[in-house]
Amino acid sequence: MKKLSLAVAALLTIGLTTTAKELTVKSVQQLTAPGTTFVGEAMISADGNYVVMSDLATNGLKGMNLSTGELKTLAENGTMTGLTMTSDGSTVVYRERVMDAKKRSHTVVNSVDVTKGKKTRLTEPTRDFSGMAISKDAVVHTAEMTANNNARRQAKKINGATAQVDATPVVGIHRGDLVLTVGNKTTVLNPQGKGSYLWPSISPDGTKIVYYKSQSGCYVCNLDGSGVVNLGYIHAPKWFGNDMIIGMQDFDNGSNVTESTVIATDLKGQTQTLTDKSRIAMYPSGSADAGKIVFTDTDGHVFLMTVE
Repeated sequence: MKKLSLAVAALLTIGLTTTAKELTVKSVQQLTAPGTTFVGEAMISADGNYVVMSDLATNGLKGMNLSTGELKTLAENGTMTGLTMTSDGSTVVYRERVMDAKKRSHTVVNSVDVTKGKKTRLTEPTRDFSGMAISKDAVVHTAEMTANNNARRQAKKINGATAQVDATPVVGIHRGDLVLTVGNKTTVLNPQGKGSYLWPSISPDGTKIVYYKSQSGCYVCNLDGSGVVNLGYIHAPKWFGNDMIIGMQDFDNGSNVTESTVIATDLKGQTQTLTDKSRIAMYPSGSADAGKIVFTDTDGHVFLMTVE
């Protein structure tokens, strides 16, 4: 738990105090009506027109078309961990947990067409899944860990057809380690040494990784693990373009979250706060090109913020 007294100054900061890039909040609106769904996390597409959200009541995934406001079920069983979308939001790729005959948990990767609702299984169940990514040609690349830091790499088109494995980097977590797979070679990065790594993702231009190390903080590094920069206390970090990170600064009393704000930071660790204390704002996801950020609160609502 993070003590409030350690971050009072950061939480009260409304904008950057340097000449670094600053975001201006133009509006915030609630997307989900009370009672429609109880959301844990949300993610917006790169074009800013589609939002995927986790339904905590069903352990499934729902999607909302921001142009029409239509809310529909995408998957009865799915997780937001590592979830990704094609840039136009037309296809969502997500992880599903399945159990074998011995009640052991496995991971499979599925794609779902958000218009037709067609679900396609892209991988077989595995206990050694490490990560996935979508390349520019809408091919899904998945990686499993094997012995000697090699990977069982697969590539499938979003419709399930076999595709060619290329050099698209895939970052992920395997048994607490931060790992990167390029081709069929997996490297254990762990820039801060062994421990529990969380929330890794690669920048849109494919050159950097953001991640969180438990009991340490949020960091950005190059793909090879070099050039590490400490961004401070930021949970659930996500890229907002290639030069900014958005995330949350949340605090708890040991059992419940008591306060949380959405923050943005440049790659030097200079932060600004984007939400006030009128709500407990959590798990932001954004599109820099569209100037939109979505986030949730502890009451299960989803909000859309427009910035410039």
